Amino acid sequence: MARSTAATSALAADTDLPEPSTLRGTQAKRRQRIIDVAHTMIVERGDENVQIRDIADRADVALGTAYRYFGSKERLFAEVYAQWCQRLNDELVRDIRRGKSNTERTRLLARRTFERLTSEPQLASIGRVLKVTEDPAILRILDRTEHGMLQLFRNALHGVEHRDADSIAMIVMSVIRAAFERHSGGLLLLEEANREIAKAVRMVLEFRDPAVDASR
Repeated sequence: MARSTAATSALAADTDLPEPSTLRGTQAKRRQRIIDVAHTMIVERGDENVQIRDIADRADVALGTAYRYFGSKERLFAEVYAQWCQRLNDELVRDIRRGKSNTERTRLLARRTFERLTSEPQLASIGRVLKVTEDPAILRILDRTEHGMLQLFRNALHGVEHRDADSIAMIVMSVIRAAFERHSGGLLLLEEANREIAKAVRMVLEFRDPAVDASR
């Protein structure tokens, strides 16, 4: 299948952007400042109401500088989302160490993930918007964040094969996202959402089919 024109253009532009790991001193600090300012403005206004020109102005950099580092508003937002996810992952690594069982660790992981989504819904929304992109650079960033979340579940589920842990992660994350959507729409109270998520974790990890048990 031929690559779309938009995706081809994005791939070509991607080669012109500086690799973050090659930036040093002032350049690295300037790039990070742009990301930090974008994060703040997205939380304040929502992603649809933030333009890269506004971000550059507040970060005290030229508009061309912002484009030189990121190429587009969408790629800048993808970097914001990736760093937000990484901070969440770092926090969750510490949290799940407190759990004494797979169920307890996974419940802690699910609860804290839901809490972060509801505390900064604007950042959660960015992830949904970016997933429809054809930009290879953004897709790589999203793939990296997805892998980070799967790794958290693998760490929480001791003795579980990675394939099975990944399946459990996808089920639990689907429940979390559904609870988040319903809570955001005013259809589910916070306490009810937490109970549903905890129940889903328990059902996935501890459910025993009574019909199977009865046949033994």
